[in-house]
Amino acid sequence: KKKCRHFLLHISKLNRNFGFAELTSLWICKKKCRHFLLHISKLNRNFGFAELTSLWICKKKCRHFLLHISKLNRNFGFAELTSLWICKKKCRHFLLHISKLNRNFAHEMDASNSGMKGLAKDTAVYGLSSIVGRFLNYLLVPLYTNVISAASGGYGIVTNLYAYVALILVFLTFGMETTFFRFANKEDEDPHQVFRTALGIVATLSALFLAAVFMFTPSIAHAIGYDSEAEQLYIQIMACVVALDAVQAIPFSYLRYKGKAIKFATLKLMFIALNIGLNLYVFVWLGRTDVYYVFLLNLLCTGFITFFFIPELVEELDFVSFKSYGDASMTEETAIPRGSWVSLCGRMLRYSWPILVLGIAGILNQTADKMLFPLVYPDPAEAQVQLGIYGACVKIAMIMAMITQAFRYA
Repeated sequence: KKKCRHFLLHISKLNRNFGFAELTSLWICKKKCRHFLLHISKLNRNFGFAELTSLWICKKKCRHFLLHISKLNRNFGFAELTSLWICKKKCRHFLLHISKLNRNFAHEMDASNSGMKGLAKDTAVYGLSSIVGRFLNYLLVPLYTNVISAASGGYGIVTNLYAYVALILVFLTFGMETTFFRFANKEDEDPHQVFRTALGIVATLSALFLAAVFMFTPSIAHAIGYDSEAEQLYIQIMACVVALDAVQAIPFSYLRYKGKAIKFATLKLMFIALNIGLNLYVFVWLGRTDVYYVFLLNLLCTGFITFFFIPELVEELDFVSFKSYGDASMTEETAIPRGSWVSLCGRMLRYSWPILVLGIAGILNQTADKMLFPLVYPDPAEAQVQLGIYGACVKIAMIMAMITQAFRYA
């Protein structure tokens, strides 16, 4: 009954477009009805639908279909549908044009189905790198809590500094991951120039951040409750880590833009596997217990992964284009119009700053407690001890976040 209602509804719409006063006029003439249904069936097969109702369910394509049918009807000068079937010559021409329309609509259907298949594939691949990777990385928590004593407060330092790293990473990326996708997919923008601009903005912010940290390390360390030289070294190491992570965010976005989900997942899992392996070697095999190695190994792994982006950087970064604007030796294809880079940079920054604000609000919701804990606890030494216990327990909630990460990436 449901399919019948849909069928009659849309047949009625076709009838009105073809100039029928009543739906019954179609059914009264059995011979005309057979011809009509025969050609509708042929159209249905050309569209590749398993059922006739599938055509009507897709409202958007149905509107386009009816629009073209109506236009063809006017062009052929039919007052009634019966005129089409009577005139065989015109009918052949009509079917020829209908066949062409069918191929065009079939191409749109294939593109739509391809997009859905791509989404499913990317979700599976990104899910592997996100869910499995995070679960493997979670295995470091029991390792750290076993080799680093709670009384030392070492894991509290790890929890506290990684909370700051997450917040600073949002500032340094400046929403350029989403902005890159937005502008790279616009028809009037050059994706290569968008990539260079996004990478340039993030690299500049990261360089300025590193310079500020190394110049004012004692002041920054004192402001967040760290005064010893060893703790200042932790801050410098993690500053390098977050700067590299920020710069890597754009090439990782580039891999997603290019549909290189396999390489994306491989690099993510490679980082985690390398990090776990080195941690097991240092803390289990060598028997180290100093929290310094947690930060150092993270820096080594992050730096190692950076080298795998060299092919993408060489491919996309046309350094000649930055040397001169309007150089006579440059061709029209390679030259960048004067001021276009500055204009694009401005438009991207205007688009990205609301994303930055939302990113800050979101990350503070996850990390503010770990940053404020040592500052409000009465005893600074005991604060790191309690924060370490608290941070290890909160890691359990990370498993909940795994579920949403895969689809967000896709």
